[in-house]
Amino acid sequence: NIGSNTSANPFTYLRFGASQHGAADIRPTDEGSHKVGLSFYTDGTQDSTINPTERMRIDNSGRVMIGTTSTSGISGSGDDIIIGSIGDSTSRGITFATTADATIRWADAGDNAMGRIQYVNSTDKMSFHTSNAQRLTIDSSGRIGINTTSPVGKLTVDENNASEHF
Repeated sequence: NIGSNTSANPFTYLRFGASQHGAADIRPTDEGSHKVGLSFYTDGTQDSTINPTERMRIDNSGRVMIGTTSTSGISGSGDDIIIGSIGDSTSRGITFATTADATIRWADAGDNAMGRIQYVNSTDKMSFHTSNAQRLTIDSSGRIGINTTSPVGKLTVDENNASEHF
């Protein structure tokens, strides 16, 4: 069941469901000065009241807000992903569910992975890369390698091909 708001409000929205099982809405947001964002609402109350709660918003600057409707105290720049509100004591996290590898990348015009944090499930290693080179490794035993991908002590530092083990 997909319907739209038929009120005189020019900000019409789409509603999905709208039954005793709740509803989900996609609504435009009035951000003033003729700027419009988009909000996503869900409701799982499973009773006769349908009162969806805003869960995610994309504002007119391209910022994605999850669990908040404000960028107050976060960043004045566009293209941010904001999870939660300042002062909110709820635990937050990002989960990459895969049996392969998961990577967070920082890109520039010349390379799509100049900086990255990567976890490889098959080897249980986490690595940190800067300037498109692996700089730090934490292996499955908790050994740390700096400028080496294979630490042999609790801390292995490779400086110009001369390794120090601690």
